[in-house]
Amino acid sequence: MSQKAMMLITSDWNNHKTFRMIPLSNDSVYIEGIYDVEAKTLALMSKQVAESYRMIPRLSVEGEIIPSKVKRTNGKNFKEERVVITSSIEYYITEAAEIEEIVKHMAVNESTFDFKKYMTSDASELVMKK
Repeated sequence: MSQKAMMLITSDWNNHKTFRMIPLSNDSVYIEGIYDVEAKTLALMSKQVAESYRMIPRLSVEGEIIPSKVKRTNGKNFKEERVVITSSIEYYITEAAEIEEIVKHMAVNESTFDFKKYMTSDASELVMKK
């Protein structure tokens, strides 16, 4: 079994209080983990990368989005271009029992940090106050 290489911290995501997992060393295979309280999902960003095609807005030489002359069939009113983007591989875990197992396996402070309160609370209870 691998050594625990992540730590749980309190954070925010989409205007809600939540928990994140941050790496403690280069031994971690993940660069970040974040729990989305609205979707009840743990997202893990891996150190592994992959290339994929994406459509992104086309920019002028000044860095402004180039508008299209007519509304496009996809509903967008700007020009796009297809590019290859290299990004971290992401994993999305939605089953509560599996999220708990992953956190217990990876986080050094899983026994002292109450991450389950974010999993069992109603998202409206975790909205950040301004």
